[in-house]
Amino acid sequence: MVVAWRLSSVVVALAVALVCSVLTPDAARAEATTTSKTVVVRPGENMKAALEGLRAGDTLLVAPGRHSIGYIRPRLAPGTASRPVTVKAQVWSAPPTLVGGLLLTSPDHWTFHRLRVEGTAARAPGLMVDGGVGWRVSASEFWGARGSDAYANVAIAGGNGYPRGFLFTENCVHDAARSQRVKTDHNIYVKIHGGPRSSGTISRNVIFGHPNGAGIKLGDGGQPGAPGPWGVVVLNNTILDGGRQVLMSHDVRDNAVRGNLLGLSVEPFTPQDRRTTGIYALMVGGTGNVVENNYVFSADMAVRDPFGKVRVGQDTAVRPAPALAKRSTCSVTPTSWQARYYGTTSRGTYLDW
Repeated sequence: MVVAWRLSSVVVALAVALVCSVLTPDAARAEATTTSKTVVVRPGENMKAALEGLRAGDTLLVAPGRHSIGYIRPRLAPGTASRPVTVKAQVWSAPPTLVGGLLLTSPDHWTFHRLRVEGTAARAPGLMVDGGVGWRVSASEFWGARGSDAYANVAIAGGNGYPRGFLFTENCVHDAARSQRVKTDHNIYVKIHGGPRSSGTISRNVIFGHPNGAGIKLGDGGQPGAPGPWGVVVLNNTILDGGRQVLMSHDVRDNAVRGNLLGLSVEPFTPQDRRTTGIYALMVGGTGNVVENNYVFSADMAVRDPFGKVRVGQDTAVRPAPALAKRSTCSVTPTSWQARYYGTTSRGTYLDW
């Protein structure tokens, strides 16, 4: 009986070992798809390596302080819709400052939150996002082009495939370059070569200080028929103190400009025609673009569209100039109640003038 019991015990042990050896690869794969890590990067540590070490579901906390990152082009592993990769400030009240610049290629389902980026690389945007699906940039600040002579503080491009479902929201972008280039120094430059599936939203941002360009440009190049973004929504932004506040150019299609507070335009159409505009449709050839429910002030006209290619809906017109509290800061706020229905202070319901 003792021998039989021992023999049966050995058989059971071998069976368990065999089952475990069969299941171990599957268990490892399951663990790889469900586990995630949180890491911290501190000033002086390698930001590029930290970004390249992230996988779906991971979080990178950026410690307070000034991070001299140089101009980096990290290779990013994709996240997923259910397991995004997150890069954010470790301390909400003390967002870190990244000095240099970031070129992010195909950041599929990556989120960047509560960061400050000072672009210092010569003629390079502080942030350039090229392609990518479902990425998000929020509650961050971007500047530096005035010192680096970059054509934009933030650029959204499509050389690696047009971005789809992106969100750039509740950020502050300010002080574009003042170069000798002709009207081409923008705060945000969306230069996607769009297609039927491209899409994204730029919403609730404060953008100011672009006297030689636009707060947001939707378009690419200066040649007739040059490709541009399709399917981008510009919604509830406060855009001030610039040549034009929103510029659409050439083959842009199915874009919408809604609910924005646009003011203090300074760029005349020509040396002979000194009029200004809040929204400029420059040689637009695409269809499906719409402009509606925007509050424009301190400009001669709300929309300049020489070729009549943009549909102008209700409630886009030049309105009385509101007083602005904290002008030229990321906390700029109109004091008149009418203007508060537009831009970042929008209550979600526009007035029917």
